[in-house]
Amino acid sequence: MTPPPLSPEDTPAVRLVRNLVVHDRDGSVLLTAHPGPHWTPGLAAALWQLPLQEAQERLDRLAQLDVLTTHDDGRYTMDGEMRAALERTGATVLLPGYRRARSRVVAYYTEHAIAADLAVDPGRWRWHPPVVEQVRLSTGGRFASRAQALAWFAGEAANLYAVADLAHRTAHHQQTVLIAEAVGAWDELQRPRGTRGIIELGLASAESLDDDGSQAVMHHAMASWDLARGEDDTALACANYALALWSRQETRRAHPYHERGLAHLYLALSQAYDQAHHLFMAARYAELALQVSDELNRRDTALARYRQALALAANEHLHEAVALLNSALPPLVEADEQVWAARVHRALCEALMDLGKYEAAREHGQTALGLLRQEEAPIVCGQVHESLAWLAHGQGDFDRARDHFEQAWACYAPVDPPRALQMLSASREFTRPST
Repeated sequence: MTPPPLSPEDTPAVRLVRNLVVHDRDGSVLLTAHPGPHWTPGLAAALWQLPLQEAQERLDRLAQLDVLTTHDDGRYTMDGEMRAALERTGATVLLPGYRRARSRVVAYYTEHAIAADLAVDPGRWRWHPPVVEQVRLSTGGRFASRAQALAWFAGEAANLYAVADLAHRTAHHQQTVLIAEAVGAWDELQRPRGTRGIIELGLASAESLDDDGSQAVMHHAMASWDLARGEDDTALACANYALALWSRQETRRAHPYHERGLAHLYLALSQAYDQAHHLFMAARYAELALQVSDELNRRDTALARYRQALALAANEHLHEAVALLNSALPPLVEADEQVWAARVHRALCEALMDLGKYEAAREHGQTALGLLRQEEAPIVCGQVHESLAWLAHGQGDFDRARDHFEQAWACYAPVDPPRALQMLSASREFTRPST
């Protein structure tokens, strides 16, 4: 006969929690203020308000007591039964400060997400300049390199979604918007699908704030997300709605700094119309972006010229496109914007290839590859290899074309499987000379 199931009070996890000393029990309960699947010493230090070394030692003690499991990558996890037992205990003892601990978790991830975003794309326009500048000053050097920041985003993806959800549910709406905005820079390069949920939470919080500007920023982020995945119709709808919100944003009129945001929105609209093959509209919005940003920021001017050049190239005005692309390069190189500079070199490779200038096109393609690291920007890296593959194919160098298609496949495989399959097919079929 099957014995009756144990009641919640009879589980090993509950018995372990019951036998913890008060100090360990309360510290363990506070850990559950973080909704994500894993903890790090830095997070625990912020949550417990302890120095990093003390937090590390306390985590190790809880691992020795079987409350936590430690992993080789420095993270700590807790099984579901243990978490449930601790949450029931917390509800029973009404642990003081639990709500404040949740706020510290939200603050920790907001600050780190902004700091990582600043390392990934330091020159990008952001909607809340005072908050971002405060983080810049207080966390200078937190991420030693762009690669380290991208690795942090990748490793914390599940935690970021959980914390964004917590922030929205607990009315930390500005922090939710800030996390969602920061995630966008990483998402554009790596294309993890889970970040769409964070952007949707950011939009819900922006609506709760009744802030047209924040809503416009979130719709712009959704448009960028859709553009990266070729969903042109929904991208256009999001970008146009963002523009409608932006047009009634009074704060922007009082702060010229935010005109840069309008320029970036025009660039997104230009890209969306370009991908939807509405070339006149693409060129028009690129020109509008150039008019706005030309007075404000050399980097934004370069990006506007890049987008304008793509529209011209798509309309077969190749010489004009090459001239604009060449004018866009110096500001991006000076600003150490390597990914954007690589995109411009790739566009030059494509335009020069269409003009029949194969050697010059190949030089630009190789220069673009020299600026990129596959682990940081796999999408852009794949696009460059794809361009070089078609260049080699056009020159009749089928072995080199096959190599570039295979390298494009390797870049796309972790982040865009459908595109990766196309590259694999091209490496097998399109690189063979017809007989």
